[in-house]
Amino acid sequence: MAGTGSVDSGPVIDLSLLRAIEVDPVSRHCPRGKRVIWGELDRATQAYSLATPGGVVSDTGIAGLTLGGGFGWLRRKYGLSCDHLIGAELVTVLVCNFSGQSAGFRQPPRPL
Repeated sequence: MAGTGSVDSGPVIDLSLLRAIEVDPVSRHCPRGKRVIWGELDRATQAYSLATPGGVVSDTGIAGLTLGGGFGWLRRKYGLSCDHLIGAELVTVLVCNFSGQSAGFRQPPRPL
């Protein structure tokens, strides 16, 4: 990992074990795909004669690709990857220091 999207001592969430791809050929959606790279998604959708507007480099992660817009070979006809995003799950992290206090959070002052 290059680390250009993180800060020193910042949290990193490892999604490497979340590589499942589920393609629904009836609805023509791929509802899951955390930590999937573009080549894996492309192969899974091709099995059902489907194509997704995605990237041009097969080892790009689909989450970053989509959040960055998603420039790919089909963009002129079908648009960018981000144009076809139906939903996303947001994961937030509360970072605490060693004393158990949350970093950067202060209690509002009590009225006298």
